[in-house]
Amino acid sequence: MAPVWLTDNMLSTIRRFDRFIGVQSGEACYLLYRLWVGPMISGTMSGFVNNTYYNCYEYTLYTPTVPPSGGKPRLSTLQVYLDGIEMVPVASFNDLSLPNQFCIEIEKAGPKSSTTYGAMVVVFNPGFVPTGHVLTYRYERICHCIETEESFHPLSTCPVCIGTGFVGGYVQYTCEQQVECGRVIRPPNTILVRFPITSETVKVGRYGMELATQRKSWAVVSPLLHDWDMIIRPRAFGAPYNIDPITLNVPSERYSIIEWEHSSTRASYDLPLKSQPYMSAVDKGVTLHQKFNLNEYQPQHIIYQVNYNT
Repeated sequence: MAPVWLTDNMLSTIRRFDRFIGVQSGEACYLLYRLWVGPMISGTMSGFVNNTYYNCYEYTLYTPTVPPSGGKPRLSTLQVYLDGIEMVPVASFNDLSLPNQFCIEIEKAGPKSSTTYGAMVVVFNPGFVPTGHVLTYRYERICHCIETEESFHPLSTCPVCIGTGFVGGYVQYTCEQQVECGRVIRPPNTILVRFPITSETVKVGRYGMELATQRKSWAVVSPLLHDWDMIIRPRAFGAPYNIDPITLNVPSERYSIIEWEHSSTRASYDLPLKSQPYMSAVDKGVTLHQKFNLNEYQPQHIIYQVNYNT
């Protein structure tokens, strides 16, 4: 007999209290996954330049744009291949001694060029002629707001990465709507989240009046959530501090997930795992539901600039 998966429509207890649907049920919210890695960029090197000052060939891997756009290479992930075999990186030009070695130089103006400040150049060993070989590369792309890759501290106010360090910052979870007995239980591209009754405090902060809440919420088993993913609650309950002073609209509330945990039962060690988007290693068994705290953001926060699809 094939195993029977537990799906969210088999765990719909919170949706059955129709009489108290506004208080007891899960609310349909949008989920945006926080990016923890950047896209990998791959390409083939061509158009090598013979640098007469250093008597070597070089290739400009990246040139900054004004204004900055599209991200830049993360040098710690850079890999260069010579005819399909990975080359060996060295620290500086003076360390180059073999044909399969390369180094990276960051243009800071000087003998080579005074107009390409910040460009990243791949430098080959003197005497090695790259023409006639196939040279390829791949690297992870990061946001321009990161100046030192070793520390990796993106700007929390950066509009390109929204403080994550990776272009775009977030990717939205999408799914089809769920219908039970002719009734839409879950609209498309949403998940069900339980928002319990919560006390709120108001304080005067940098952006004016700020609400401080501590919500212990929970959701069904799928999709799998992670710390610092974003939850967008489409309907607000009219807190006067959240009303836009210009449009007089109450914006959708935005939260980040913190202190995520899940409850599970080991019904059988033979149960396989159910694959989920962005899933990490989870012990065999049945995950019943997910619990987490929600950190609420004020409408002035840059996280409200992230777009999502309904």
